Amino acid sequence: MHISPQRPDLQHTLTELPRAGFEAARLAIGFRKLVAEVPRGDGRPVLVLPSYGLGDHGMTPLRRFPRLIGYETPLSGTDLNLDHGELRIRRIEDAARFRSHQVDAARENKRAIRVR
Repeated sequence: MHISPQRPDLQHTLTELPRAGFEAARLAIGFRKLVAEVPRGDGRPVLVLPSYGLGDHGMTPLRRFPRLIGYETPLSGTDLNLDHGELRIRRIEDAARFRSHQVDAARENKRAIRVR
């Protein structure tokens, strides 16, 4: 059975940016309360992995939260994980190969963090 992707509703498309802004404002307003209410970490490392096209420096806001509640957040070591070479994504097979490469890099980083 083949299911083709559906276009998003026009209302959702037109309101996407304002909704994202609203959600970001809600998070910013409630951030201190969230940090105060969640259980404290024990200093163990938490590896925050960037999505495609983003590197460690783009993950700074996401790495901040675990750090504030008591976890270590080492860099993932992927830098800007957008490859223009052999891992460039042109087809679904390329995406699978890129994912496999990133998983291997994350596993290696996890081993390096564990050794410290």
